[in-house]
Amino acid sequence: MVKPMKTSFALLPVLSASALLLSCTNVPEPVLVVGGAETGGGGAGEPQAGVESDINAGSMAGEQAGEQAGEEPQPELIECMDERCDGLDNDCDGLPDEELSCPCSDDSACYGGPIVTRGVGACSDGSRVCSLNGEAWMSCEGWTPPTQELCDEVDNDCDGQTDEGVTNACGVCGELPEEICDEVDNDCDGQTDEGVTNACGVCGELPLEVCDLIDNDCDGQADEGVTNACGACGEVRDEECDRQDNDCDGEVDEGVTNACGACGEVGAELCDGQDNDCDGAVDEGLLNACGYCGPLPTELCDGLDNDCDGSIDEGERNACGECASEPQEVCDLVDNDCDGTVDEEGCVVADLDLDGDCLTVSCPPEAPHPIACDIVFDGGDRRGCVAHTPGQSTVYLQEGNQCGAGRVTGSLTCSNLQGAGLNAMNCSINKERRFYELTRDDCPETN
Repeated sequence: MVKPMKTSFALLPVLSASALLLSCTNVPEPVLVVGGAETGGGGAGEPQAGVESDINAGSMAGEQAGEQAGEEPQPELIECMDERCDGLDNDCDGLPDEELSCPCSDDSACYGGPIVTRGVGACSDGSRVCSLNGEAWMSCEGWTPPTQELCDEVDNDCDGQTDEGVTNACGVCGELPEEICDEVDNDCDGQTDEGVTNACGVCGELPLEVCDLIDNDCDGQADEGVTNACGACGEVRDEECDRQDNDCDGEVDEGVTNACGACGEVGAELCDGQDNDCDGAVDEGLLNACGYCGPLPTELCDGLDNDCDGSIDEGERNACGECASEPQEVCDLVDNDCDGTVDEEGCVVADLDLDGDCLTVSCPPEAPHPIACDIVFDGGDRRGCVAHTPGQSTVYLQEGNQCGAGRVTGSLTCSNLQGAGLNAMNCSINKERRFYELTRDDCPETN
């Protein structure tokens, strides 16, 4: 069914510098695409489920970008045309290929949003399945439309930009950080350390007043109350770790040495077999899971717990549980690659439906070696014989010991690898007495 000719426009914001501004002449009234439905021109449509019912998400991103630049966003005219069988929403109604009988093809991709957003940012194709009669596509499912831009490092509105208009004053997502005293404009307001400096106009706690004829604590007084026992101005100086009696109490360096009995801060603990910080423990908090210094070793496939995580060879063995590359599947009646499927590569199964008895069948050149069979003889004899010589492609089938009328059905499995020959384990015969011979002459005698 071909839809009547319809000419309309989708009004969208400018999505990117490379977006093409399309226009059409002699159109009675433009059509405004709102969330996949048309408005204007005297009609209205229902938006597709999952599509914004406000202006296309690309429009919201465009408005935000325009507001940041101090300009009104300019809409982009996207020509709406007759729907055609291409998996796209040509007529701007949010539905691709609707009301058309589109023949199925190998390409099942489809997209119901504005064409200019297809494959941009988070916008992605959906898929459609062929009808049960195999003649036409069914509806498009699973496509992702433009949505309102979020601050998540994703181009949600599919306009070629990420997080436009939604970052904070510092140009990143989330709340603004608080200003701290670090000579940096933490809250991005153009000022540094505003309201967080101390009375001296710098960062950190106020300095203690010392006897130096200077107002150290910036309180308007100098050296107030700080003469000391040493006869200097101000309070007694704190004892320093310098082998002198700084506080004039008759003791040297009292209470100011570190845990190691020396001046200065205790050194950081190192992973070196020594108690560097003099706390009575050696290498505390620095040993790896294996109990020694350095990075953890990489787990190897060697039957050992190399990385000391309690597991052996984790993530290193193949599907067959071995320390080796995964074996290749071959046609040998064995699941070589341990994927739960036997002989998915290289096998040819030939169906047998032959009239007569004492027959010879052969495997094809691409799989010349018989490795299994399932033989049904329709005659009344209790005996059945299958003769095959390993290395040869022919198989001899005989019922009883008299060749003549009969019928043979079943199957013959052929491989590109030579097996051990046909035997009772791999070849079923529907007879009470079964023979598996190397040559036809070994079968019960015929007359």
